[in-house]
Amino acid sequence: MSISRRRLSAVVLALSALVLGCRSAWAEKVWRCQTNECGWIYNPAVGDPDHGIPPGTAFEDLPATWTCPNCGAEKASYVLR
Repeated sequence: MSISRRRLSAVVLALSALVLGCRSAWAEKVWRCQTNECGWIYNPAVGDPDHGIPPGTAFEDLPATWTCPNCGAEKASYVLR
């Protein structure tokens, strides 16, 4: 199977747009801790690198054991903002 450079470039551009679109969607979905007026915000585009959560990790994909880095609250204490 042969693919032209033009076609390959088009595919690469389409994939790049898809990735950038996903990053924009991540930026729009932030989660806020509601415990004790903590207010810490989990932003999937940033992740929680200090606790082993890389950028790009959706809130839904955080481990069940993950807690708020600020106050220690469980995931259930977060609301979508």
